[in-house]
Amino acid sequence: MAQNESSCHDKGPKNILTMTTDEKKKFLDSFDFVLTDIDGVLWIRTVFPGASDTINNFKRIGKKVAFVSNNSVRPEDDLKAKFKEMNIDIDRDDIFHPSRTTVDYLKKINFNGLIYLIGSKFFKKALTDAGFSVMDGPNEILEESLTVFVNRIFAQDPVRAVIMDSDFNVSGCKLAKAQVYLRHPECIFIVGATDKLLPIKPPISLIGLFLLNFLCPGYYAEIVQKVSNKEPIVLGKPGKDLCYVIQDQLKIKDPKRTLMIGDTLDQDVAFGKLCGYQTLIVLTGDAKLEDFKKPENAENLPDYYANSMFFFWCFQRKYLNLFWHRLYKIMKPDVQKTPKYLLDLTTEEKRKFLDSFDTFITDCDDVLWRYLQPLEGSGEAIKLLEKAGKHCVFVSNNSMRSDDEYDEYFRVAGIDYKKEDLFHPRKTIISYLRKINFDGLIYCIGTKTFIKEMKAAGFRVIDGPDVLPKEHLSVLMELTSNDPEPVKAVVVDVDLNVSSVKLTRAQMYLYKDPECLFLTGFNDKFYHVDGATFIGPGSFVNLIAEANKKTPIMFGKPGKDFGQMIIENYKIEEPKRVLMVGDMIEQDIGFGKVNGFQTMLVLSGCTKLEDFENPKFSKLIPDFYANSIMDLVRFFNDINL
Repeated sequence: MAQNESSCHDKGPKNILTMTTDEKKKFLDSFDFVLTDIDGVLWIRTVFPGASDTINNFKRIGKKVAFVSNNSVRPEDDLKAKFKEMNIDIDRDDIFHPSRTTVDYLKKINFNGLIYLIGSKFFKKALTDAGFSVMDGPNEILEESLTVFVNRIFAQDPVRAVIMDSDFNVSGCKLAKAQVYLRHPECIFIVGATDKLLPIKPPISLIGLFLLNFLCPGYYAEIVQKVSNKEPIVLGKPGKDLCYVIQDQLKIKDPKRTLMIGDTLDQDVAFGKLCGYQTLIVLTGDAKLEDFKKPENAENLPDYYANSMFFFWCFQRKYLNLFWHRLYKIMKPDVQKTPKYLLDLTTEEKRKFLDSFDTFITDCDDVLWRYLQPLEGSGEAIKLLEKAGKHCVFVSNNSMRSDDEYDEYFRVAGIDYKKEDLFHPRKTIISYLRKINFDGLIYCIGTKTFIKEMKAAGFRVIDGPDVLPKEHLSVLMELTSNDPEPVKAVVVDVDLNVSSVKLTRAQMYLYKDPECLFLTGFNDKFYHVDGATFIGPGSFVNLIAEANKKTPIMFGKPGKDFGQMIIENYKIEEPKRVLMVGDMIEQDIGFGKVNGFQTMLVLSGCTKLEDFENPKFSKLIPDFYANSIMDLVRFFNDINL
């Protein structure tokens, strides 16, 4: 997940946590008003950690806080209940959304005509409750007749305002009616939400399911605007008219002393810039850190950014005498230990930290690179560590990648590594089998690369089948009866074509021979690709292990055997003088903990800081954390090394 990196480029937005103490104080003193978006900033279904405290802390130090949302689909009572749940006191004047701002605008201009609405039932209720006459539709399916269609859209209703917002049942007929009404020179055109796409996450975790982009009213409003050739009054973000409404009601005299917080560049940041506000983006919603580098976003770059409101809370604690443990105890009383942010250490603590380890062990994927793209600072960080006399070792659970491919990844990242300093399951399993002088037949569930290299190392290996030639129990039982010799080891790693047939065959070998070795490599139960979650080989290993009541020897993270091989290889006498760095709690931090290493988590992968709240990770809290490997470069700059 690139969105957790510490900065994007020299002239880009500033990460509030990497500011100097003077910069932080100056920033906090530079605004009196805070306008914040809601969805994607304070919550997505559930409230984000730190959101409540951040808002209340703003109020505590004298900032006026108001909320600006494009969401008028949600009932206002539900919205107030959500804020009450967060212990945030609000009244109607604190919340701006299209249905409210539209009602206020119509009242201000003393509107007294008929309204045609393309919007939700909640928007319609807000208008009718305010005393306005509203019509909508048609909502029924029309007969497929041009005559019927024309008769429906060319009605003679005296509509003097067309209002467009979110309507889940928007149709071509509704858009055509809006176009016809707008032909009247006195008919005004009001638009609420202007969002064009809304990423929708599924309500439950579905394997392989990616985000859906739901088409939003911005597209439909743009169609009507073009066909009617009438400029709308935009009362949702990023509308200038909304800006006037807010500034008038909040009595904002100096726009520069207002901070706009949001999660979208084209809506929230664009709105802030249009109004002359300072802008800050949080990376918990639509925007990603890599979006800052895209040319099309050049005009909508925020002044500042934070990973989440939780990080704003961390920022605030400097000035409100609040501490990390207070937040964690409030949220999860059973979590006692909290990690230290690397760049929050004092200069003395940073030097002490650097002197506390001799060996630097790091994961590769989502720490040094993502696919073949190096993460910012990876090559430079390794060079600085080696310059400081640290021995850098690279560990990965990825055996799908060949040695030649690893060479290319390191080359592109600008890392001059030695092959003997790279450890992954394929390499460590082969090394282990050589060490114990293994000379039996191996059954392997793994990739073609894995099997090919095991054979190249001189071992006899069988694999498969992918499917049964005949769906019959007798065929299943014959799987192990035609082997050239008894199988003495079962090896399980990642196999994209893993099947129940292969798992059954592995289970049968282990069941038949209690002395048969059981070795595993990539032991992740789940792995993540582009935001999608896939079942990992660890889930299948568990099936085999439970069926045979046999614990495997693990030569991938977080296996102790994997760590002991590294310790023995480098003759490490004090494991505490080893620092393990990774992006996953169970695999990387668990690997460090079980082997007695110091640990540091980077947030450039799938782990988020709030994951530490999960009780199942209470014994896996890292000693330190960093936003990304780039923080190590900044760390060295801070201590002038």
